[in-house]
Amino acid sequence: MLFYKKLLRSKTFLIIFLNSIILIIFLCIIEFILRTYYPIISYRMDVSSTIAKKAGWGPDKDKNGLFLCDFKHEITNKNKKNILTIGDSLLACNPKANFPFSKSIPGVFGDEIKKKYNLYNLAAGGWGTDQEFIAYQNYNPKKFDLVLLFYTPANDLFNNSTNKAIGQNLNKPFFSIRNDDLVLNYSSNNELNLFQKFIMDSELGKRLLIIFGKGIEEIFNLPIFDHKITSKYEHERYSHIAANFKPILPRYKESWEVTKKIFLNFKDEVEKNNGKFAIVYLPTGIRNLLDSHKNFPSNCIGYTETREDIYLTHNNNNLVLNPFLQYDLIKKFTAENNIALIDSHVNEFHKYAYIHNSLAPDCIHFNNPIAINIIVKSLKEFISSTKTN
Repeated sequence: MLFYKKLLRSKTFLIIFLNSIILIIFLCIIEFILRTYYPIISYRMDVSSTIAKKAGWGPDKDKNGLFLCDFKHEITNKNKKNILTIGDSLLACNPKANFPFSKSIPGVFGDEIKKKYNLYNLAAGGWGTDQEFIAYQNYNPKKFDLVLLFYTPANDLFNNSTNKAIGQNLNKPFFSIRNDDLVLNYSSNNELNLFQKFIMDSELGKRLLIIFGKGIEEIFNLPIFDHKITSKYEHERYSHIAANFKPILPRYKESWEVTKKIFLNFKDEVEKNNGKFAIVYLPTGIRNLLDSHKNFPSNCIGYTETREDIYLTHNNNNLVLNPFLQYDLIKKFTAENNIALIDSHVNEFHKYAYIHNSLAPDCIHFNNPIAINIIVKSLKEFISSTKTN
């Protein structure tokens, strides 16, 4: 009797083992077919570089581990001055979407000034001014003669007030003010565990995530929540429009105080490293996520020459916004604190106020040569007028 039980067990084990092998082979074949003929091009912010570990995430990298949206710096002319452009996705590139680095703002700018300058670009999608400051501190800061910090009104104030990435469950460091000083709040590491990496890198895993509607960080991890309790329009969903509401909402008013401190610390740090510091204001459009407006049929609000208020409604709420709200804040702040502001391109965007999406199809990211050339011209005028050259 014992013999037959052992035999039965061995046969059961053998059947399970053989079926498991067959299933693994079948899944491998499916994975090969999907990877070869039907791959899903997924995007996840890089969390592996030294800068990424400090700032929460970092610039995209190429197959050689170099920053994708930057010039190659294996050999540089030491007789040239070094310029650093630093910002968020507006300085990044996306070759998979037919937008290579050579067509981006820093790509065009760096190519036009390459006879006199070495241009370095440090940018990652979703970064706030806080993360850009941290990234600069960890990117050979003594190397740069001029640092151009690009300020993006579309979402920087929201970014500077949160502990998580917009649209992704990633931790980020953030600053708060204590006793009139900036205090850096710790951010835990965002690196994936082995299981998460396996899911993220496999075609079957990517499809599993789509089916369950979850991000990779939520697999065996608790989701990350915004640490602030805020009103409806201060929520992440409205981050591209709410910072322009009049009067300024409490979350953004508080964030502006933090942002000003970051700017001042950034300037001090650059000057301590014997460099010059300037802020570049990027006149991104405002995505209208509320009821449509007759003057902005594409729901993309630009910068009008008359600087008029825009009146919108939403769920019986009457709201007022103005694209110049953040612009006026930074204009006044930089003038009071002797910080160079590069903003001459704003006036040239007036004629596109009602068709801003012709410059930025998604209302935010400039990938039209007209817009890029206007901004680059402004940058070139600035460096030619300073003692950097």
